[in-house]
Amino acid sequence: MMTRKMLEMQERLQMLEKCSDSIREVLNMQIPFSKNINEIISKLGGKIEEYGESQLIWEEEKIEGKEIFIIRIAPNNSKETKNFCIACELGHLFFHTNYLEKYGKNTLEEKTKLNIYEPYYHFDGIHFAANLIMPRIEFSYKTQEYTKENKVDIKKLAKYFEVSLNSVVIRGEELGLFFYSYI
Repeated sequence: MMTRKMLEMQERLQMLEKCSDSIREVLNMQIPFSKNINEIISKLGGKIEEYGESQLIWEEEKIEGKEIFIIRIAPNNSKETKNFCIACELGHLFFHTNYLEKYGKNTLEEKTKLNIYEPYYHFDGIHFAANLIMPRIEFSYKTQEYTKENKVDIKKLAKYFEVSLNSVVIRGEELGLFFYSYI
């Protein structure tokens, strides 16, 4: 029997999946995620910088006098980790700020600070990122394609989606496509 909390989490996961599918479609995102992510971030009015830890910040661009968001990612991370961090920070941009409503100056930063203690803050970012980078339907097809003699080649999946092996395993288990012991 599912508890109320379990139902709430299941509904939240479904909402995150629908949102990521819509955002991917509207922004014409390609798989793998890195193919056109810089162009998309720029279209959204942001930029990616390699600096320190992964985080989302809002600041005024001094040269053009306009507000932008910056996704900062640690320069020493692998390409796969950077991809996941960027997607996660986009989740925070869409769900934990008023970016989509485009309210007044610097409210993105204020809203982010207010919501950092929200119980779903990291949950949303991580699950949004997984859905954005490894969409259910394509992940299912590729899992089938990379399965031989009931063994899933997670290295091929990871390479195709440009994510870590751990991300592939977690996504496959989350979707009920395979379990770690069958890999």
